[in-house]
Amino acid sequence: MQSPDEVSRVVDFTLYKLHRMLGEEQDAHRAEVLCAMIQAYLDGYICVDWDDGDPVFSATPDQVAEMEAAMSGTVKP
Repeated sequence: MQSPDEVSRVVDFTLYKLHRMLGEEQDAHRAEVLCAMIQAYLDGYICVDWDDGDPVFSATPDQVAEMEAAMSGTVKP
């Protein structure tokens, strides 16, 4: 019988797909931007949704709240 570690493995499809896209990107500037977006995703600053196989990046709800607070003057940037 296999142990739970051998049977179960969680895969982050988003991270897998973004890394795959990065490996296939031939334009250095686009690759640099994608690399930064991957890091922002790993750091929890952005969310990634998918539309017809293409990533759609957006700020996390926490980041939106922080930006709104900073813009309203209730929190110093």
